[in-house]
Amino acid sequence: KEIAAMENPVRAQLLAERKTNVRKATPPKPVAAWEFDGNLRDAHGALHGVAEGNVTFQNGALVLDGKSFVTTPALAIGLKEKTLEVWVRVTDLAQRGGAAISVETPTGARFDAIVFGERESKHWMAGSEGYARTQSFTGTEEQDAARRFVQVALVYQADGTIAAYRDGVPYGRAYKTGFASFEAGAAR
Repeated sequence: KEIAAMENPVRAQLLAERKTNVRKATPPKPVAAWEFDGNLRDAHGALHGVAEGNVTFQNGALVLDGKSFVTTPALAIGLKEKTLEVWVRVTDLAQRGGAAISVETPTGARFDAIVFGERESKHWMAGSEGYARTQSFTGTEEQDAARRFVQVALVYQADGTIAAYRDGVPYGRAYKTGFASFEAGAAR
């Protein structure tokens, strides 16, 4: 009782100070973002897209025909740790491969991407050249992405850990693999 009598006031004071001194973390700002409201303009900077092939817009979404894609100018900054995020709807849950978004060297020789169904049917994966950083997240089979947009994000950490999130919830398990960095002016 004597120890509790001494500790409790101190504990209460520390907890009160913690509540008043809470610093809210400021999330990092996106390097680039595209809203596809009738154009390919970067909403945060100058990485405006260039259509390669047949691209159209529909209700704030970019619609591709399976052969077309969008490229951007070179990134002005280097990328090491990064998060790729996309809101995507696929044509068919049986489709295999294809990146929803990627960061890559100009020739595509090195890339990190969010891909669907490439090695595992109906699963989201971290795509990379020759599967260098690609492993299974062991996430659940996709059931919704053909009828609604789903949010998929991949977080690449400097220690080689890659974590996936689907609609804001961890997707499967993170894994540790190699790490790719992209130099300023040498990636898009």
